Amino acid sequence: MRTLAILVTATLLSANLLTENDLPKRYQAADRNPYQTVIDALQSETCRLPQPAKPERATFVTDDDYALDVESLTEHLARPGATAARELVAQTAALPERCPTFETPRYTVHVKPQPMPAIGDASTALRVVFWVKAAGSQTTYVDVMEAEIATVAHGDQHVTVVLLGYYAKHGVDLAAVTRTAVTKA
Repeated sequence: MRTLAILVTATLLSANLLTENDLPKRYQAADRNPYQTVIDALQSETCRLPQPAKPERATFVTDDDYALDVESLTEHLARPGATAARELVAQTAALPERCPTFETPRYTVHVKPQPMPAIGDASTALRVVFWVKAAGSQTTYVDVMEAEIATVAHGDQHVTVVLLGYYAKHGVDLAAVTRTAVTKA
């Protein structure tokens, strides 16, 4: 019976994720994120972006001809309970103080708070800059990628939106798309 309840919950959550209709036309649903290895850098041992267990996920990638214009937008939606959702937001808000800069084998990562209007019961936003290291070098950089991350507690739900691309400005407004995601949740 518990397995059935988990499946029903996952199905209900999936139905509440963002869709292409919620985003500008250039964002198209994708099975995989071309920048997943960059996002994975936020799961390092010492500086982990807090996430609930087994969130439902929607990924969108822009349909751009020029590779450096391609952006990804990922939404994670989970129902960990109200207390846990708020705690995840608090842990995310503490990340810039705990880990303003950290190293992974492929990136030097800089994390700072980003202003965002209050959304839901608790919310926070981060700006994360990834300096991409040259192959075989820990001190030479070949590129920079920029992410905006919002995390929100709304009732018993937790919503995270990650915008990632090569430029500081993205094709959608983080607060607006996060508000849409929370409204759908």
